Amino acid sequence: MGDDFLGVETLEARTSMGPVRVPILYADGTALLAFFWVDAVRARRLLEGSGLEPLRFPGRRALLALGFYDYRDTTIGPYHEVGSALAVVPTGAPSSGIAVMGLLRAGRRRSAGYRILDLPVSTPLADVGGRELWGLPKFLTQLPLRVGTSSVDGQVLDPTGAAPLLTLSGEVGWRWPGPALDLVLYSELRGRTLRTVVDVRGPFRFSSGGTVRLALGSGHHRMTENLRALGVDGARPIAVGCCLRYLARLHAGEPT
Repeated sequence: MGDDFLGVETLEARTSMGPVRVPILYADGTALLAFFWVDAVRARRLLEGSGLEPLRFPGRRALLALGFYDYRDTTIGPYHEVGSALAVVPTGAPSSGIAVMGLLRAGRRRSAGYRILDLPVSTPLADVGGRELWGLPKFLTQLPLRVGTSSVDGQVLDPTGAAPLLTLSGEVGWRWPGPALDLVLYSELRGRTLRTVVDVRGPFRFSSGGTVRLALGSGHHRMTENLRALGVDGARPIAVGCCLRYLARLHAGEPT
């Protein structure tokens, strides 16, 4: 991890599985991102009681992001992760169409961010650390991911071993280079709202959705129920992005 981006001081945090150094550093990985328009009223229902509201886009739309990650080299070991998240701002903050520009600013200089709905991971330490240190809605399962030159295929498998909870797959053409966007995450831990910054680096490429579709399983797991409530079963993303050399720094959450 000799890259200057990763040359930062880390502090020890305690979990029930032992110590974790924070920020967690991600030195190499693959990221696949898919973005969907969803109805703002539906999104608001899933945010009730969180102190957050959907970031509003023209046409009374909200934004759902679905991210698949294969972390090959991190300070807590290699693992896979999939996150479903709504673009949000704190309740009462400006959220006109122009506010979307907040998602393009550096993470430390904006209030616009994401509320993660579900965040499955593939290793026990990533699961326990995320829940105990950040209050993130994690669960443990297998998360196969393949990103090719013209196709993608990512899944969240049911922890019980049944059919996949969801599959994102299809043909896509990587057409445009794009920025590596920092993340701002809002979560709740022991009755407090945390705001967490994730600094991101890496060469991203983006495309329209192509033939990519999201298919939800027929079960009643929380993750599929949340996505079904947003009306995205069978939906095509408005845009897809990928990075094959993904780097990140997951900082400690700060109370808002």
